[in-house]
Amino acid sequence: MSKWTKGPWQTRDVTSMVSQTGTQTIWIGPDEWTSIASVRAGSDDDDLPAQTESNASLIAAAPDLAEALAFVETWISNPVGTYSVAALDGLFSISRERISAALAKARGE
Repeated sequence: MSKWTKGPWQTRDVTSMVSQTGTQTIWIGPDEWTSIASVRAGSDDDDLPAQTESNASLIAAAPDLAEALAFVETWISNPVGTYSVAALDGLFSISRERISAALAKARGE
């Protein structure tokens, strides 16, 4: 059983609300204002705002990545021969979709 805060998590740029530091905050769900973490740029380096946003996206994708891995772990842990070829095709397809969606979120897409 996981002890982390249930997702979904998302990022929000709160620069205009807090300061001009380029803060990205990880929030619970689409409508709640409960913060999980904040990621801030540490200097005026031109790459830091993009790096800050990328880091925040990766953190916000953690529950999605964990869920996709747990799904794959569940079905690959079963003995060989448990699934038909058609069932395996379906499981591979579902796994690919979940993993692709989680990675896209981690990349900020």
